[in-house]
Amino acid sequence: MKKVLSLALAITLTFSLISCGQTRQNGANGSADSSGATSSQEDGTLELGGDYIMGTGGTSGTYYPLGGALCQVLNRALGTNITANATGGALENVRLISNGEIDFALAQTDNISYAMSGTVQFDKVTDGFGAICSIYPEILHLVVRADSDINSISDLKGKRVSVGDVGSGTESNMPIILGEYGMTYDDIKPNFLSYKESATAFQDGSIDAFFMLTGVPNTALTEVGITTDVRLVSIDSEKMEQIVTNYPYFAKAHIDGEYYNLEEGADSIAVKATFIASTNLSEEFVYQVTKAVFENLDEFGEAHANAKMLTLDSALEGIDVEHLHPGAVKYYKEVGVL
Repeated sequence: MKKVLSLALAITLTFSLISCGQTRQNGANGSADSSGATSSQEDGTLELGGDYIMGTGGTSGTYYPLGGALCQVLNRALGTNITANATGGALENVRLISNGEIDFALAQTDNISYAMSGTVQFDKVTDGFGAICSIYPEILHLVVRADSDINSISDLKGKRVSVGDVGSGTESNMPIILGEYGMTYDDIKPNFLSYKESATAFQDGSIDAFFMLTGVPNTALTEVGITTDVRLVSIDSEKMEQIVTNYPYFAKAHIDGEYYNLEEGADSIAVKATFIASTNLSEEFVYQVTKAVFENLDEFGEAHANAKMLTLDSALEGIDVEHLHPGAVKYYKEVGVL
């Protein structure tokens, strides 16, 4: 991998907060803003002009800049002040929004399903939010050095492996992926690192491999390739069949090597990155948010490459209709999707 993809420059950010408006005033519960617009849950008026928080992910991942792009589009269209916060990722976002600490978030279809059913990473039903739309596929990457003897997940036994930051979508799925190979964390030397931390540890030789469940291309991997020859490892076809059969929120996917200037890509699995909203937000407000997303797809796509994958036809891929926010349901019925 010799050349630097332009996306690396576009996404490199050093601060932990993207502010897309002014100061936060009323959050999910509603009040009158400085312009006099009301924000009331009780009477169903729109919470426009108010201040809200969107949970995203680590600053080297895809969620952070995508969330910033999304709140920028919504703020322009609706007059809101939604601020994108860096977080530990999808799993943490689900818990934050369920606890009422944030108003919007990006999460994964699998985490949403597990939270709503109280399974896998959740020991009880965890709700208080609903899906708006799925945006793009997040594909599992297993990154090793080009000369590594790791050619399968089974070869990770005894190796130093970053399985993702605690609370991230990557780490939350590792027990499932390893389990299909008859492995647990006891079989590897797990490191719980963010994408950026994984990249640094990989470059300095502290780990032998790292996983990422992310959109393509990923900035951290792009930057690793500047100084280190890397290779992507495929999931064995038989194991892939087992995973997508046992966990229907996964789908088969392929990472094209050209995204990372590699001669070969890799076969893998994916979930869908999904935009969710707190049920503390009124149906009418989330209807307007959903409508604004689809009426400004061109702008959203210009702001972030992965947003170009969102269409009205693909909006519900991987989402159980029962998990939709009532405001999103209202919009999809209006346009004939539901």
